[in-house]
Amino acid sequence: MNSKSYTVCRIRDGLGLDALPVAKITEYPLEERDYRPFAQCQICVNNETELLARLWAFEVSPPPDSELRAVLHLFRDKPERALHIIARAEDGLPTVRAVVVENDAPIAEVRGECRDHSGEDLQGIYWGGEVTLHKDALEQAGGPVLFAPGEGFPGNFYKTCDSRTPHYGSWSPAGWEPPYAADGMGRIQYVSY
Repeated sequence: MNSKSYTVCRIRDGLGLDALPVAKITEYPLEERDYRPFAQCQICVNNETELLARLWAFEVSPPPDSELRAVLHLFRDKPERALHIIARAEDGLPTVRAVVVENDAPIAEVRGECRDHSGEDLQGIYWGGEVTLHKDALEQAGGPVLFAPGEGFPGNFYKTCDSRTPHYGSWSPAGWEPPYAADGMGRIQYVSY
């Protein structure tokens, strides 16, 4: 596991999302053409019962296989099991889903509120997704989760594309063979302010 660390804040009633720490995807070790889309992610715990995540990339007209992904090994009794939050730029509109993965195979879809997150601001045009996942739904899909202040788990955030402008980026330095491997994870740490 890498030494990079991201802080997960606890909030009340979904307020203050714009003030949360941001994990910037800046590690593009395989990129030779200098194509590194600016992408970032945020996660937090809301009211001690929900995991909220926002993933977005500044990328105009992304190809259908352009993808943002958060990989979070937050299952207490199954460290090899991970929550994958995936946003894809399919047919010009972002799609978002949350899946529990073990040994590179999906084992359960996590029910929650998933919505696209796209628009334009002073930095440019962006696309991505937001998810709200209840703790009960996470535990039903994958088992007990780490949610308390002081707890932490391995995780990473990715921006990838295989087609028109291939690129493979991550927040924490990742080994890409295989992708999403445990040795390419940073540390995700809960705090309570």
